[in-house]
Amino acid sequence: METTIVKTLSKYSETELLETIVRTSYNIVSLDFKKQQLQERASLIAEVLVQKDELQAEVTQAETLGIKTYEVYRAELKAVEDAELKAIEDAKLAEEEVIEK
Repeated sequence: METTIVKTLSKYSETELLETIVRTSYNIVSLDFKKQQLQERASLIAEVLVQKDELQAEVTQAETLGIKTYEVYRAELKAVEDAELKAIEDAKLAEEEVIEK
């Protein structure tokens, strides 16, 4: 096997071999750089997705809170309306009692 490699390499000049080594080294460095860039982009995308999930949770919570707040206000309004109706009824009953006496 070594002789095959030696025969193959002997076909090329030292300059050609060095150029090939330099090109290959450059390509490796370039690929490593591109890999690093892709990893950084993947990391940024992951961060954005986490933020999106957090914001969606906040929106859902705000919507739920908004519904609960509406329900609380509606219940308070109903309680006030009921109290008002009772007060009117009590006033009518009191008025009828006064008229009867």
